[in-house]
Amino acid sequence: MPMPMEVLVEYTNGTQELYYIPLRMMHFVKAHNNSALKRTVLSDWPWGNPNYEWTLKAPKNTIKKITLDPSGLMADIKKENNVFENK
Repeated sequence: MPMPMEVLVEYTNGTQELYYIPLRMMHFVKAHNNSALKRTVLSDWPWGNPNYEWTLKAPKNTIKKITLDPSGLMADIKKENNVFENK
């Protein structure tokens, strides 16, 4: 089932930013439940395309960790590949 995607980026200075990728077929943006966390809504994703790409404006060495579906709401059977840690 296609679903919108959230991506949490954690920076080395301790700040966090949430990116939200809405689905084109939904025609709306889901409400943001955590006002303490900055959220950036990206362009919608045409679900038929297997890839989605955007560029973070932060230098790579300032990124500590990137987590797909940080709230764990996706129907995902392989959650262990949802985290990238910059070492």
